[in-house]
Amino acid sequence: MIEIVKGDYPRYWEDNKEFLKSLQQIQEFRNKLAHSVLDVSEEALNRPLEEGVGFVQWNKGVPVTDDEFQE
Repeated sequence: MIEIVKGDYPRYWEDNKEFLKSLQQIQEFRNKLAHSVLDVSEEALNRPLEEGVGFVQWNKGVPVTDDEFQE
C-alpha cells in the first residue's frame, strides 16, 4: 500500500510522509509477527509474563514486552 501511495500519489506522500512511514513500520512489524511461531519452550513458559513473549522466527526469540509492543 505504501509503495502505491509513493508512486501514484507523490504529493499526498510528501504531505503525509511521517505518518505513512509510521504506518509502514506498523505493517512490517505485524507481518513479521504474523509469520512467526510463538516460543512455547520450557524456558519461555517458565519466564514471567512481564518479561515478554518470544517468537521463534522473529528477533532471534528475544521476548517482546508489553511496553515494546505498545510502542
